[in-house]
Amino acid sequence: MQIKNLIEGSIDFHTHTSPSIRTRLKDDYELASEASSYGLAALVLKSHEGSTVERAFLTQKVIKDVKMYGGVVLNYSMGGLNPFAVETALKLGGKIIWMPTLDALNHTKLLGRNSFYSKEIQGITVLNSDGELSKESLQIIELAGQYNAVIATGHLEVSEVFKLAEEAIRVKFDKLLYNHPDFFINNASIEDQIQLAKMGVYMEKCYRVLIPPPDDTVCIEDLAEGIKKIGFNKCIIATDLGQSHNISPLEGLQKFISLLVEQGLEPESITTMVAEQPKYLLNYSNG
Repeated sequence: MQIKNLIEGSIDFHTHTSPSIRTRLKDDYELASEASSYGLAALVLKSHEGSTVERAFLTQKVIKDVKMYGGVVLNYSMGGLNPFAVETALKLGGKIIWMPTLDALNHTKLLGRNSFYSKEIQGITVLNSDGELSKESLQIIELAGQYNAVIATGHLEVSEVFKLAEEAIRVKFDKLLYNHPDFFINNASIEDQIQLAKMGVYMEKCYRVLIPPPDDTVCIEDLAEGIKKIGFNKCIIATDLGQSHNISPLEGLQKFISLLVEQGLEPESITTMVAEQPKYLLNYSNG
């Protein structure tokens, strides 16, 4: 099967566009137009600064043949773990709630404070002082369940993800997505990923972790082997591209799929990861 056939009808679940405080390669409309030329079914827009729900809505008005999805990232710019921001985003049509990224406690421990802000910050964790999920975290999970939305783990530490997974099992919430677990910021072992997948968590496998420094974390051989061990039915493919120093998300998606085919992944497995499971998570409809 040609790579073109695998890309058509696919979804990139993790893209970055402008406007953004960080320099991006393309704006929402430019990326959506490129996605249309590749035959993608949909794009998910992500912004560390806050909400992309309204941006996705407006882009959809112009680029009609690519479904545009947005959500909200729970960094300090949105009030942190703010159930009110979550409920607002979901009522406006948001489909993904990202836990803190650049403001996550795990991120700030590794890389220091977020340079967006003029003041020092204390990193955000989903846990309370007893090491259990905070009241706000529980409320956010409840809201995501009510609106059939995805909770993505952002830049949380793996122990926090396990706590989220335990609560998801308890309340029968089945749309928990582990953002780029192979990225050095998250750094989840393959054993952790296998265990979390057994608990119902989807693993987001991103092309960005394969790109030469400063982004690379793993090699394609290990990434593909990890997918085989976890099981493709609990993985999705995304790019996490859009940075000005990287290739475009659409070029990245094409390269990623080509590399996975070279590593022996069957076309049917790739279609499941890049189209079928993202469509399930987003409650995608052609209508």
